[in-house]
Amino acid sequence: MNLEYIIKYTNEILNNIPFGCLIVYFNRFYYFVLISAVIVSYSFPFLRKRFILFGKLLNNPKKFIHVPKKWFTHFYVVGVIWSTYLSIEYYFYIFKPNSKLPLLNFISNYWNYNINLNFNSKIPIQFKENETNGYSFRQLPIESFIGIILMSLHMLRRTLESYFVTKFSDAKMHFGHYIVGITFYLFTAFSIIIESINNGEDFNIKNINLCHIISIILCIFAQSQQYWCHKYLASLRPNNSPRDKNIKAVYKLPSSRWFNFVDSPQYFFEILIYFSLYMLSVFKNHTLLWVVFWTIINLGVTAYGVHDWYIKKFKEKYPKEKKRLIPFIF
Repeated sequence: MNLEYIIKYTNEILNNIPFGCLIVYFNRFYYFVLISAVIVSYSFPFLRKRFILFGKLLNNPKKFIHVPKKWFTHFYVVGVIWSTYLSIEYYFYIFKPNSKLPLLNFISNYWNYNINLNFNSKIPIQFKENETNGYSFRQLPIESFIGIILMSLHMLRRTLESYFVTKFSDAKMHFGHYIVGITFYLFTAFSIIIESINNGEDFNIKNINLCHIISIILCIFAQSQQYWCHKYLASLRPNNSPRDKNIKAVYKLPSSRWFNFVDSPQYFFEILIYFSLYMLSVFKNHTLLWVVFWTIINLGVTAYGVHDWYIKKFKEKYPKEKKRLIPFIF
């Protein structure tokens, strides 16, 4: 199998998938890879210890492959910058389509084009117009616009929490975990808006319905409760500044409000936040459904480990009726 054959076979695939659809499918494939990687890694103990565990669950971190858990802050800084930029781009895409902002205009202009690879040319990647009508998705612009604003607010809140509320210890995480965290917020913010590009629907506030209203309320509620969880967890740490680099890992058994029902309510509300964004699309944005699946699996695996860790550390003090992630269920 030579390079020419690979290029020919790749072009046959690309010529049957319009550029816009290719972007959407690539986003979904990204979450599929993440989900598969977590399931495989969790299935084998040596992979689980190396790649899945972090923070208090991680024993004997390695100097060159583990980074400070406080680098979680980078996730949210990147997330708030990217989601805010996409909010601005989407605003101009909807209300001022002749603007010079590049990303969404480029995607919209070439949505129904096919990509052709020709490495013998000075321009190895070329666009050619699709002879068919192409394909578009069904999410409404009003849904994407509200969604990307909610995502931007979520990222802003998490950034401020990381700097002024959360008290990070000296715990570590795998560098791969760090890369996944950065890319997750890049892909997720983009996934909120991409399925409403070039689908012929106009921005109309009259399209707002009961499902939209419920999802917005759910998102705000989940964010407020997640903030409370993080603030409460910070209160269990030594009375240091959140940015103090010398905080050692000191753990107490959380036992207030939502923590009376589950070990990790902050993870439960994180799932609700992304479910609310999927619900905001009236369940039409299937890329966000992949986001929900990923969040459930990723945080479910972590919550499972946290539960076992609490039992091992606190023993008879640990309430037997407490669940891992979802009150009264799991």
